[in-house]
Amino acid sequence: SRATLAQLEAQLERAQINLEYTVLRAPSPGVVLAKLREVGEIAVPGGFAGSSDLIRLGDMSQIRAELDVNEADLNQIQKGGPARVVPDAYPDRPYEAVVDKIFPQVNRQKGTLRVEVRILEPDEQLLADMSARITFLAPQNDDDDENTAAIWIPSSALRSEDGESFVWSVESGRTRRVPVEVGERAQGQVRIVEGLRGGEALVTSSEPVSEGQSVTVDEES
Repeated sequence: SRATLAQLEAQLERAQINLEYTVLRAPSPGVVLAKLREVGEIAVPGGFAGSSDLIRLGDMSQIRAELDVNEADLNQIQKGGPARVVPDAYPDRPYEAVVDKIFPQVNRQKGTLRVEVRILEPDEQLLADMSARITFLAPQNDDDDENTAAIWIPSSALRSEDGESFVWSVESGRTRRVPVEVGERAQGQVRIVEGLRGGEALVTSSEPVSEGQSVTVDEES
């Protein structure tokens, strides 16, 4: 009886080990992007002949964007250089990025090279396989007086009158006209070189606005 009990305990231990083999643990946090096998199919461990993927995981804390760059423009791109990513789904929400990888081989048929940029501060709005537009920015010089955080505003907030560019800033619930100097434009955004310090509430409506007009700030915009 003791021998039989020992044999049954050994079988139970073996069954528990086999059950543990059926549990899949991801090597890092992420979300399931694709399920490539169905219940009842035989799963072969990776690294062996006939093995295949079971699921595809995505680490949403390390979001990257890829694009093909014409080889004639490669001299303007360098690894570690700044970039801006604007998803087609959120054209008014640019994301700062950095050039993370420049692939070593040119596509001879297209004359392009694959470049990968890493988004510095991704959020829950970004999803896998989104389409986006990528703008490569010129690196700033440490000795440049303009070595400060760039200020970008929606193009709808910029006004022009008699050749002067300005915006309507909202202070204490009242509008104030603020002259500004503008820089480059990209994807519905315009960079403010001078006039704003960042963080101001601006009027983006196309309706006429007057100095000192009472307005309500939309805290969610």
